[in-house]
Amino acid sequence: MSEIQAQRGSKRKTQRQGPGRPEGVSNSHERILKAAEDLFSKKGYSGTSLREIGEKCRVTTALITYYFKSKESLLETIVLRIGEKLEQQRLKHLADLKEQNGPVSVRNIVRALILPLMGMPDTPATRRFMRIQSWLHSEPEPFAFQLRAKLYEKTNEKYIQALSEALPHLSKKTIYWRFMLTVGCYLYASSDTHRLSQMSNKLCNPDDLEELLDELTDFICGGLAAESTARSQ
Repeated sequence: MSEIQAQRGSKRKTQRQGPGRPEGVSNSHERILKAAEDLFSKKGYSGTSLREIGEKCRVTTALITYYFKSKESLLETIVLRIGEKLEQQRLKHLADLKEQNGPVSVRNIVRALILPLMGMPDTPATRRFMRIQSWLHSEPEPFAFQLRAKLYEKTNEKYIQALSEALPHLSKKTIYWRFMLTVGCYLYASSDTHRLSQMSNKLCNPDDLEELLDELTDFICGGLAAESTARSQ
């Protein structure tokens, strides 16, 4: 069984028994979240209005603000409910690596960083989440920076420290640069999937998460471990 299959298998949910909640106000909260997630992933935060979200899930903007107060709060709810679980898994993977005897390899650090993304059980949901992450990293809004820091700062510092220990020939400055480029690499590769399939005439299959994980790992490891110029030191 592959790492990704193991990740997915541990997350399978049992089907809920008995009648579900009736349609109407009782499930509006979840419908708003799903509509906003879809629109944010396609149009970004700045390009999506509360009115559009309301039209998509057939509720009023007043009901949206009743549940979420603001568009900022709505995006934060979407990002944190997936992102916090993701970061917990990343921290656990890194802690498990450090408990092993001997030095931790760059390859294992990279896989610990990326594997939780690849192991998310629903591929369409994974793509939407990754596209939202891409938008979030390019949004000029001050709150987007604050949200990224809130969610990723602790985890990023631990991975940067692990990479510094695994790559002692590189300066901390270079490690920071390369970690940032690593984030950009996996965000883009995980969200812009159709272009690669078309460009390669379907030779490459980004929907095959095993293939995506292997290619990303090889590429990122090569870039992380490369010799650096004297200027960047």
